[in-house]
Amino acid sequence: FVICFLATAATGATITTVNSLYTPAEISRQLEDSGASAVIYHPTTAAVVLGATQMLPPGSVKHMISTHEAVNSGDLALLTLEADDGLAYPKNLQVDLASDVLVLPYSSGTTGVPKGVELTNRCIVCNLQQVSHPKVVFHNPDGVSVLFSVVPMFHIYGMVACLMLSILTGSKSVTFHKFDPQLFIKSMVQYKPTVMHLVPPILNFLVQSPKVLPEYMASMRTIVCGAASVGDVIVKQVHDKFGSGILFQEGFGMTELSPGAHLTIMGECTPGSCGPPLSNTMTKLVHVETKETLGPDDGPGEICIKGPQLMKGYRNNPEATAATIDADGWLYTGDIGRVDSDGNLFIIDRLKELIKVKGFQVAPAELENLLKDCPGVADSAVIGVKHDKLGEAPLAYIVKNPKHESITEEHIQKYIADRLSTHKHLAGGVVFLDAIPKGSTGKILRKELKQMAESDSSN
Repeated sequence: FVICFLATAATGATITTVNSLYTPAEISRQLEDSGASAVIYHPTTAAVVLGATQMLPPGSVKHMISTHEAVNSGDLALLTLEADDGLAYPKNLQVDLASDVLVLPYSSGTTGVPKGVELTNRCIVCNLQQVSHPKVVFHNPDGVSVLFSVVPMFHIYGMVACLMLSILTGSKSVTFHKFDPQLFIKSMVQYKPTVMHLVPPILNFLVQSPKVLPEYMASMRTIVCGAASVGDVIVKQVHDKFGSGILFQEGFGMTELSPGAHLTIMGECTPGSCGPPLSNTMTKLVHVETKETLGPDDGPGEICIKGPQLMKGYRNNPEATAATIDADGWLYTGDIGRVDSDGNLFIIDRLKELIKVKGFQVAPAELENLLKDCPGVADSAVIGVKHDKLGEAPLAYIVKNPKHESITEEHIQKYIADRLSTHKHLAGGVVFLDAIPKGSTGKILRKELKQMAESDSSN
């Protein structure tokens, strides 16, 4: 992945990264929307990728490249390309660093289905410079850092904070295809990590597992949790088991911000906060309804960010871009927060409907649109509920079609599981209702559903 990513970037091409767990239908939608002309794939995903390209108009994808041996007829092998001396390639690429799109990750934004986020060279480089500031950088200034990451590199967080920042700071990076407890522990002993990019479920494992001995964490300096918030309880458990010398760092960002906007200052973390804005970044809070700028004592509001790391826009979607970034360049995040007197940001709630499953975005609209076509479903609504292992999980409320009263939760679960990748499965469960609560305009009243779910979980 790293070789292909950096080499493609060097050619001036735009890179759109795809979740390897996606189904053919999910991949084909991204290929079509991004206008991808070439696909680089690992042989283990060959069948899924082929299925995706077969859903596209003939000739849409011109080159299929395997990272190892070519799997399908007509595909190229990466080793064949590496044998090219490159002499025929243009010496001086015409790349506009400010406006040409370097990466095109897909995000659901504040609502809706995934959209291509246009991040230019300048967006990415600016954010790298911001997060490598001496006050916030989590790498070891006194020697070579050894970074452990289970964050996938197709995700903007893994792409920038783990891959690119490691290269920029000269750190050793140890990455994992997926979290394998036995391999993770073995690697801790072998490589002696100083920095870990983790999510709360893995932190829980480190604390709870008797196989993770305190001496395995003796080299640790910093634990970074950028994709999900860490509670005070977990922090205390880590310090009790491994020592209070381990620093925790949390931040706030989103794909549209390349991805960072706030990050706690090393050694000065205010419990529960995401820290102050990064350098050259401005933050303001606005009233949820009126959008008027709020003063420091006016209470929580929607978080708006302005800075050089802001995306260029959503690909082929000027309406969504205009709804997210106003005429003055402020990006409306869809998150509710407050700021203390030191400028530290605290996340309180989320206006946007997205569900965060292990740090991955799941848009309720995507699941609801799919459920519309499920036999026996008259209406549906999807919300996120707390989950011990996933952080959040999708829960579907279903109204049965009167002609299909025999439809079961298992039927709904299988329908989704057969069509979407794992993190979009209904791990929060399925609940049948007589009617989905909606407002006068027909909008789903998700707050009522969340209250219903919380009430059910406490009973």
